[in-house]
Amino acid sequence: MVAHASPSSANEKSPTLSGFQMYFDGLDNVGRSYDSFVKGMARAQLEMMGFFNRRAQATMHFPTRLANCRSAQDVAGAQLQYWRSAMDDYVESATRAGRAFGTVPGIVPAMAEAARTARDYITFPEPELEAGAEVAAPAAAAKVSETPRQQRKAA
Repeated sequence: MVAHASPSSANEKSPTLSGFQMYFDGLDNVGRSYDSFVKGMARAQLEMMGFFNRRAQATMHFPTRLANCRSAQDVAGAQLQYWRSAMDDYVESATRAGRAFGTVPGIVPAMAEAARTARDYITFPEPELEAGAEVAAPAAAAKVSETPRQQRKAA
């Protein structure tokens, strides 16, 4: 006699099915855990691309503005306007990108921790004195603290 089972009941009885289900459920959770990170990075990247686009357009329109200039003052004014708009665009885009990076979980605390634990890893050995040598620094410091009148009396 041949045992006949439907494909769905055969899959439910498979010993490897639970392992695969657990693995793929875990992959889904990993994808969801990085969702806010990816969204924040995408927003920051989108803002930087917008900044580059605005600056490229301003650079392309700059020669036509220069062609309309009639004096040196007009040229200086056009250049000043170009650089002022560049700075305004930069400040605005940096602010927006900073806000986008602020939504990325883990970046701000990690940066704060790195700044708090930063230290200089280059160390220099302390100078060693010979057996008969005296430390001259305290005597020199005492002379510096004396007033000129006290120094004359001592001499």
